[in-house]
Amino acid sequence: MHLIRITLAVTLSLLWATAALAVPTEVLQQGRLLDGDGIPFEGTHALVFTLHDAAEDGSLVWEEMQAVAFDQGYYAATLGRVVRLDDFLFAPGPVWLQ
Repeated sequence: MHLIRITLAVTLSLLWATAALAVPTEVLQQGRLLDGDGIPFEGTHALVFTLHDAAEDGSLVWEEMQAVAFDQGYYAATLGRVVRLDDFLFAPGPVWLQ
């Protein structure tokens, strides 16, 4: 009976770990965009979000385009829904969003 409990506990632990690793990484990005005259964006616009491995002159490590709705310039986008954000992107160190 003791062996069955241990086997069950190990199996459940492995299933939980596999499910936890399968969850895709997503990042919520919120902001406000104004045009050159200070007028807020309205409607839906295509935005390209990119991640780079350095603040200046860094290499592109990820890119995603989304149609984003604006209301008085405010928007919210969940990055990683269109192009998967792999956890390995964050392993080497910080990344910069553009």
